Amino acid sequence: MAAAHEAAARRCAGSRYVYVPVDKTSLNITDRAQEKGFGMIGTSEANATGLNVLSALAVTADGVPQGLAYQRYWARPRKKRSSRRVRKITPLESRESHLWQEAMESVVARFAEQANGCRPWFQIDREGDVSGALEWAVDGGHLLTVRAQRNRRVSGKDQPRTYVRGVMEALPALGVQQVHKSARPGQSERIAKVEVRAAPVDLNIPIDERQKRRRALRVNVVLVSESSPPAGEEALDWMLFTTAPVDGFKDAVAVVFGYAQRWRIEEFHRAWKSGTCNVEESQTRSPTHLIRWAVLLASVAVRVVRLAYLGRALPTAPASIEFSKDEILAIKMVVKPRNPPDEPTLGVVIGWLASIGGYIGPKSAGGPPGPIVLTRGLEFIQPMVTAIAGVRGLKPDQW
Repeated sequence: MAAAHEAAARRCAGSRYVYVPVDKTSLNITDRAQEKGFGMIGTSEANATGLNVLSALAVTADGVPQGLAYQRYWARPRKKRSSRRVRKITPLESRESHLWQEAMESVVARFAEQANGCRPWFQIDREGDVSGALEWAVDGGHLLTVRAQRNRRVSGKDQPRTYVRGVMEALPALGVQQVHKSARPGQSERIAKVEVRAAPVDLNIPIDERQKRRRALRVNVVLVSESSPPAGEEALDWMLFTTAPVDGFKDAVAVVFGYAQRWRIEEFHRAWKSGTCNVEESQTRSPTHLIRWAVLLASVAVRVVRLAYLGRALPTAPASIEFSKDEILAIKMVVKPRNPPDEPTLGVVIGWLASIGGYIGPKSAGGPPGPIVLTRGLEFIQPMVTAIAGVRGLKPDQW
């Protein structure tokens, strides 16, 4: 795991900043007898077992994943949810909400070692809207954008209690922007036309476990709202808290674009859990063994998603930056292209690989090749790659 995280950071060296989506998911593992040592996932009513996972994915400005920069697994104890009063007095370090800050601290330290000068810009969905993480980012000068989970109070002693959404909605729009909205259950993939508003705001947040003492925390807020969604579609509505500078419409759009890169980690989760690696189908007998297997499969899933975006972002780059000589030779042997170039480009080789996996072109498939067809292609050529490597290791008289 450490080797994978270091490699991801090294790939980002030389960039001024990279987006780092951080997201939580769970691995649902069958354990009907509840004897394997897995914990509770989801709600207590669901009675599902498995492991919870928090991951951070490094993504360069061109949208290409560079690798996992952080990952942590844990088993949640099987017990009833604590009351709100008990949760309030629980020390921060003992809460799951503290894991978001822990993940960001780990990534910052890793980048300082392996990619000094490259700043991670964290992108987090509503579940990570945690006061402690916001404080850490503001006080430490770190780049963070998090989608608001709730309508937080605005600080001000001599004014009526106000909330951030009301403040933002009263502002005029800076401009209109198009945002790519990914597909969701019951919602189609589409381009949304949204209004963008932005302003600095002093949030009123608690600074102790009992929430009796509070402080003003200045962040920039970017409100993205769609007024006329297509019939049957949910309107896009994001309220983003960010520590990035926002001095006008251009800066606000940059914040929105960065948050949209968070979908890369959702694509990684899909490739990891279904379609490519199917990690949840594992029948290992303990959490320790499952984690070992899941870590290996996570690197496989990242590579497949990375290949899908490399083919779109860097189609003219030499294929050798991502494929080994043996992989390129195996792909050529299967496809048998006429007059293949000695040094084919990434776009060409990824197209060949996708065709091996059943891809028949953008018009029929609905877009460029994705992780599933690339996975099929990689699985098909792997025995040939192994054989080629074995032959290369033989002496001439052993052929």
